[in-house]
Amino acid sequence: MAPSPKAAPPGGPYRADLGRGGLDALCLGARRGGRGDRGQDPLAPQIAALWRDDPAATVDGFLALSQVFPAVLRDDAGFRAELTDALTRLVRDGARVAASG
Repeated sequence: MAPSPKAAPPGGPYRADLGRGGLDALCLGARRGGRGDRGQDPLAPQIAALWRDDPAATVDGFLALSQVFPAVLRDDAGFRAELTDALTRLVRDGARVAASG
């Protein structure tokens, strides 16, 4: 009898990436090869239009982009909270302070 597969952790394979570099690395464009993505984002105008003064509202808009966030992340309350916290720190403290942890 074959062993039953393990249930995927919340966030699926994305959680493993978060564990390697934290949410900040994911938000800053780090990829599995360790290179940042510096290309032109075709969704930039759409993403910019989602910006709100309230970080939680902005995160809600971002997570609704199915082209960017699969349902497993959109529906992960922990991921949503981490992303909201990271954006709150970025807005409140600036990029340098937020990236330093």
